[in-house]
Order: sequence, then C-alpha cells, then structure tokens
Amino acid sequence: MSVYGRIEDESTPSWTRSQEGVGRDNQEEFEESQQARLPFFRILIWSTLVVLVSAVVPFFLGLTSLEQAQDFYAAWAMNQGGEIYTAFYGTSGLLYYFLLSITKGSILFAVFNWLALLGAGVFLFRSGYALTEQHDQSTQALTVFYLLAGDLSFGGGYATILALPFLFYSLDLVTHYLAEPDSDKGFLRIGMSLSLAFFLVPLTTILYSLVLFFTLLAFNLVRRYFARGFYQLLAIGLGFSLLFYPIGYYTVYKGSFGSAISQILYPIDSLNFISNSILVDNLLFYGLLVIGLGGLSFLFMSLFLPNL
Repeated sequence: MSVYGRIEDESTPSWTRSQEGVGRDNQEEFEESQQARLPFFRILIWSTLVVLVSAVVPFFLGLTSLEQAQDFYAAWAMNQGGEIYTAFYGTSGLLYYFLLSITKGSILFAVFNWLALLGAGVFLFRSGYALTEQHDQSTQALTVFYLLAGDLSFGGGYATILALPFLFYSLDLVTHYLAEPDSDKGFLRIGMSLSLAFFLVPLTTILYSLVLFFTLLAFNLVRRYFARGFYQLLAIGLGFSLLFYPIGYYTVYKGSFGSAISQILYPIDSLNFISNSILVDNLLFYGLLVIGLGGLSFLFMSLFLPNL
C-alpha cells in the first residue's frame, strides 16, 4: 500500500515537466516572433505617401525646386553625351547620376525612390527592435522617420532617400552587434553598404560613418574589445574598398576625378573654416562649453552616485 501511496503522492513525472518546459519555450519564442513581426503594410503605405509628396505632387503641380531642375538637367546632359562633373555641376554621387541618366527623370525614378523608402523602413524597424525589443516604440520610430522624410524631401533630396536603405542596413548590422556582442558578423557588409551609399550621397555618408565609427569605438573601449575593434575596422575598410575602387575608377578613366572631389567638397569649402575667424571662434567657444558642462555633470554624478 505504501508503494501506491508514494505513487499517488509523487508530483508530475520528470518527462512531463520537460515537455512542459519545451512547450513553454516554444510559446515564448512564438510570442517573441509575434512581437517582432514586421509592420510591412504600414511601411508600404508610408513609403507610397512620402513618394507622392516628395516626387510626384511637386512635378504635376509645377513646384519643382532648383535641386530638382539641376538633377533633371544632369539627366538630360548625360543622355546628350555629357560627362559627369565636367558637363554639369553636381555634389551628389556617381551612382545617383547614373540612375538619373537611366531613368531620364521619368516615373521610373519615383519607383526607385519608393523601393528605397521600403528598404529604409524595414532596416530601421529591425534596428530599433534590436536595441529596444519593443514593437510599439520601433513602429513609432517609423512614423517619425517617414514624417521627416516627407517634409525634408519635398521637391528634392532624392540622393539621400536612395542612400537610406544602405545607411540603415549598416545601422541594422551595428545595432545587432551592440545587442549581441558575441556575434560580431557582417562588418564586411557594413563597409560595402557604406560604399554604395557614398556613391549616392557622399557628404551625408561621411558624417553618418563617423557617427557609427565613434559609437563602435566607445562600445569596444568600454567592453575592452581592443583586438575585436581593430579587426572590425579592417573588415569595414576592406568592404568599402571592394566597391569604392572599381566604381570610383570611372572618374579617373574619364579624367573628372579632380572635378568630382572639388564639387563634392564644395559645401565644406564654402564654410571657410580657415579664413572665417568668427566661425572658428564660435566652434572653439561652444566646444569648450560642451566639454566644461560635461565635466561638471560628471563631477556632480560622481558625488551623488558613488557607484558610477
């Protein structure tokens, strides 16, 4: 009788508990996949609205900007046999002008912008979810992004829109590394995507790359990943070079390399950093002010937060 009593008093068998644990894990994975589900329909609607506002409506209403007129002239000049950066003035990248030449400023160009916005939305959502693991917050970030894209690209800014999927793809790879430092893969692809973005919108890509570089540098220094940070930098540089030299060789072959560099860097040269003493003084003043406020903030936090 005592044997039956022990059987009746025994809790759930171990094999049953293991099955319940597996079922619970599968349920959690399913819920997580449901939360991380891509809001593709929202991205599709927003991308269509932004293209209508930024490209289609200005053209039909006759509200084309000077930037649009310059881009359309570049497309016309290239189809007439003109060379990039010699037959016309341009500050955008080589691939952007090739795309203008192929589409000739037609509705096909708006289709490329629409596809670029779709890709940018997908990679931006993935990046936001990798950092926050919050579906609602990542979706709200999409809404803010598309509102800004529609506002800033009204009648222009198409080179930046076309570069966004490549920029956000590199951001997606970086954020996944920040969330899971043990799996540092894809840095070669980061360099390649930044190279493609550079040949669409050079200056924006340079500034964007600097932000990613300092983010990775700070993260690796805090984690003491010195060797890992070094070979990540080498991988990014190699990936960038794999596409930069073959594509950029076109300007060397056509003899427009010098013109391309001077025209792309004109927005920076126009600021006159060296000759404009007032600008230099303001940069020094506000730079030292930011450093000083940062030092005071750190001192205040170290006094009241001894575990910092």
